[in-house]
Amino acid sequence: MPSGESGAPDSGARQLLTDYIRRSSAVRPVKGDWLAPGPLGSAQLAIDAEYDYYKAMIKRNYGVFESSVGKKNLVTIRHETNVHANDDKGVYDDTAALLWIDDDGRKHVSRYRANADPIGKYLNVEDATRDVNGDGVMELGRLPVGSYYLEHRFDNQKIGTVGNGNIFGMPAGTEAQAEYDVNHDGSFSENYRGIGGDTMFWHGGREGDVASAGCNTMSPDDFERFINDMGVSAIDAYNPVTDPVSLRYTLVDEDPGKGDVPYQSNSANFVSANLNNSGSGIQDWISSAAGALGRIGAMMTGRFASGGDVKGPGSSIGDKIPAYLSDGEFVMNARSTSVNRPFLQALNADPFFLQKMLAQSSERTQGSGPSDGQRGQSGQPATVNISMSSSEDVVARLKVLSQQWELMHG
Repeated sequence: MPSGESGAPDSGARQLLTDYIRRSSAVRPVKGDWLAPGPLGSAQLAIDAEYDYYKAMIKRNYGVFESSVGKKNLVTIRHETNVHANDDKGVYDDTAALLWIDDDGRKHVSRYRANADPIGKYLNVEDATRDVNGDGVMELGRLPVGSYYLEHRFDNQKIGTVGNGNIFGMPAGTEAQAEYDVNHDGSFSENYRGIGGDTMFWHGGREGDVASAGCNTMSPDDFERFINDMGVSAIDAYNPVTDPVSLRYTLVDEDPGKGDVPYQSNSANFVSANLNNSGSGIQDWISSAAGALGRIGAMMTGRFASGGDVKGPGSSIGDKIPAYLSDGEFVMNARSTSVNRPFLQALNADPFFLQKMLAQSSERTQGSGPSDGQRGQSGQPATVNISMSSSEDVVARLKVLSQQWELMHG
């Protein structure tokens, strides 16, 4: 049973999962905290959601996205890190995600620990720096945010070391800029551009040392997995007959305000944590997955096509409730809703409520008495005549209309 849960999973969900697994060949493994494609439909739904999330990020940042089957797209979210971090050796605190669709039309996502900043240990290495502003001091550079076309090739200087010679770089003849730390404070806030971006590529790093003088790198295990995901090897790079394996690459800076942050899915992680429990038998796995599906289902009940109050976790501005909305609908914030609830309820019940009440109020303003239907429960008229000569009067009339609606409907 999942931690923190009580009661038995829904028996229908349990039976559904059991039957589905029996019809499937095997349960595929889970890597780390990421769901591998498997027989459980919700696992693929989690992958689809992550794929769509990163695809939208690429397009939002004007990246080129290859949608064809087998084409690979890589996006990196760079978390700004000073070049002197970790005693000038850097940290893998950036997130890279590789997206592709296989021959069966199924979406795939692989995520890696990455680094997109240079490190201070190369400041005194002549071949790794440039004096781009002519101040007599060598500067470190890095690849600017943007969209790039990369190809797989082999670097014999990296045989047996970082990436075992496998790299992804820009094709020969490409010219691209780099950005440089010209005030030598270890960051790149000055956004100073110069030549050299075409010499910055992807390769493997080391444990405890990102090994970057401006290139993008991954931790050794992650880079090995990346090379396997790309389906390349050093032999491919030496083969003059085959075309090089290409990659569309988009680099963005982390920006929570734009939504450029690593993908998070509490539902997916909850399911994954249970599937990854190696001590559980298949029945325990079924119970965990069924409970997780029930929890996900409970979360995803926010359908409001008919309008009305929204209830759920979080504060009035917490945005904790998933919702399905339709084209043309309008969402009122909690503060305005609390002040104008009767009026909003009336509008939701009758889209012409405002026109009707204004017409009736106008008739009464001209001397006609209220009808029996417009009297409050006490039998007394609930009409207040207000001049429409100012915006304040309009607001006041709307408040009165709300009070009238409350009296009319109890």
